Amino acid sequence: MPTIIQRFLAHVRATPDKTALVFSDQPVSYADLAEEVRRLAAGLAGLGVGRGSRVLVLLKNCRAFAALMLAAAERGAVIVPVSAGLRGEALVTAFTATECQFVVGHGPLLAPFAGLVAAGKCVSVDGAAPGSCLYDDLLARAPDDHALGQGDDGDDLPYILTMTSGSTGAPKPIIFSQATKIARAQSAVDCYGLTANDVVLAATPLYHSLAQRLVLMPLMFGMSAVVLEPFTPAGWMAAVERWRVSFTIPVSSQLSALLPHFLAEPARLASLRVLVSSSAQIAEELKRRLAALLACQFHEIYGASEVGVISNLSPDHPAAKMASVGLPLPGIDLRILGDDGAVLPVGEIGEIACRTPTAFLGYYNRPDATIAAWCDGYFRTGDLGWVDADGFLYFSGRKKDLVISGGINIYPIDIERVLMGTGLLADCAAIGLPDSYLGEAVLAVVVPKETAGFDLRPLRRACVDKLADYQQPLDFEVVAALPKNALGKTVKPDLQERFKGKDLSARLRGLLGLS
Repeated sequence: MPTIIQRFLAHVRATPDKTALVFSDQPVSYADLAEEVRRLAAGLAGLGVGRGSRVLVLLKNCRAFAALMLAAAERGAVIVPVSAGLRGEALVTAFTATECQFVVGHGPLLAPFAGLVAAGKCVSVDGAAPGSCLYDDLLARAPDDHALGQGDDGDDLPYILTMTSGSTGAPKPIIFSQATKIARAQSAVDCYGLTANDVVLAATPLYHSLAQRLVLMPLMFGMSAVVLEPFTPAGWMAAVERWRVSFTIPVSSQLSALLPHFLAEPARLASLRVLVSSSAQIAEELKRRLAALLACQFHEIYGASEVGVISNLSPDHPAAKMASVGLPLPGIDLRILGDDGAVLPVGEIGEIACRTPTAFLGYYNRPDATIAAWCDGYFRTGDLGWVDADGFLYFSGRKKDLVISGGINIYPIDIERVLMGTGLLADCAAIGLPDSYLGEAVLAVVVPKETAGFDLRPLRRACVDKLADYQQPLDFEVVAALPKNALGKTVKPDLQERFKGKDLSARLRGLLGLS
């Protein structure tokens, strides 16, 4: 199977003048990008980066990041992208847990590595840093006789280590091979009918696998990739219009922010052929509005970093299935598992598990976690869901978010859907807090659309009308915004830490005459 760099070079030869990348509204041709990658690969080789070398990447979305992904593929090296906002102990932990030997980053961010990395093993892309060499100098001193595409294949070896988003405790770096990245790109091409004529927009951080796919896929299949840094609704709309973007995968929080622009300026979306919602399921009301509003194909996908996309809800599916996250992609075998690992029947909620050709290689240096993640060849996602008689998958929330109150299982997503269905909220989260009487109790944390005159009573009424007695939130907290990670997912542990100590069942105990 051709490697990433071999696929890229095929398009360099076929269409050298075609736009490969757009960063900061500056287009870069396939030929120019290939020359930068050639020089970077040669420069990295001069530093000692070779097969299996691990390189920490501390970069915002930039042209150098894209070039580094290709140069690492050429060298057989392993890149470890982390958020450019990571600081202190968390940054050092990421570095040491992945046993990195080299660092490429923005100059001001390299100071913590002065005592961790050998002299000359840090590369600064924008400004001098003690003990580092400059990216431009690395390119300038590359020998003219260094050629790309001369390395051995190695597409089944580690290529990217991704830190799991929102993870706590010991890190679990996810290992991706080149073959994994190629398989996921091919899956997207097949699912959405993509061709070399497509222009792809990446608007999430490149340290995450979604944006990596939205850059590597176009370069492997002869398309053009447009990359935003940072995301803003206005910038997203402008990029789609100017560069005639035809395919993109925004995360759900971005879609919520973009909706007013879609309503006000639909003509600016004329080039869009396919838009796919990702990373967190959007409210059914918003899903229906987008499906009716957008002239392009609108899809929603469900998946996990470790295995890629699992299911796809397409415009061809019946409207009655809109609450689902679609059908499994071809080649994916889906199961719903009970706590004992047994396969559950249709309609029963359990842990979503799947067997797929796009799975990761394991967790780096964590054989225990790797073994625990699998059950008879099926990856356990840590998500809860159920399958209907037609095979459609329904997402019921994270397993770790399950609230067990008075011995009864409560799925926070059921409460969140009712609250969002009132139309009064911009966002919400139902969380479980420790409780002396019930074991756990539910707190609803809400973000009003309009703060002036906001009243909780309609929310309480909606819960009484549409939820069972045991599902009722015992209290509400009104906040300006929910904590989010880079992909727009709510970080519920932050909320649980913020509101820990609340005695949610105090009023209930008083009504029952309990102390």
